[in-house]
Amino acid sequence: MTKASQFESDLTKSLNACLRSQSINAIAYRHFEHKKNEQLFDILMDTRGVELYFAFECKTIDYANYKRLYFSSAFSSTNAGHQIERESEFLKMSGRAGVLAVELRNCEDRRKRCLFIGWPSVIKHWNENKTGIDLRDLERFMVIERKGGLYQIEVDDLLGINYLGRRKKTTGPFTSFKTVQASKAMQEAKDVWGKKRGD
Repeated sequence: MTKASQFESDLTKSLNACLRSQSINAIAYRHFEHKKNEQLFDILMDTRGVELYFAFECKTIDYANYKRLYFSSAFSSTNAGHQIERESEFLKMSGRAGVLAVELRNCEDRRKRCLFIGWPSVIKHWNENKTGIDLRDLERFMVIERKGGLYQIEVDDLLGINYLGRRKKTTGPFTSFKTVQASKAMQEAKDVWGKKRGD
């Protein structure tokens, strides 16, 4: 199994573990296309509402040697357009919220971590004609730690990156996830979710 496939498998298991821990009726699964078709997103999450209706694009990098994710080498380009453009159209047509999930291998403490980057941030970098996304300052992103072979994802993580992205309360990387947790938009997301869950 390639490093990319392993990350997709690990992230799918981690997402489903998060959902099961909260008894949430949703499911994450790897998205495989026919060989003749260009795959759009690696993991999909299905639920009856929009709060957890996701598409995840997965990338994995050796963080000891690379601190930037380049659009030219990390993403594909076909006659139908660049992968960023095609996946953005997929999100528009499907109604899903997009997340770029980046696995960081070989961090300074030798542990793996995962970054969740909302699709509005990806589009912002792409539209500004940047060569890629600078990953040196991790506090700008939502960092998901790994423990016991699983990424420790919380429902609040998913609600935050979904809700803030849809409402366009932020168009760039998070300055700090503490800011997201304390924001009015995040509290609104929790209130809506709590009502749906009957809390």
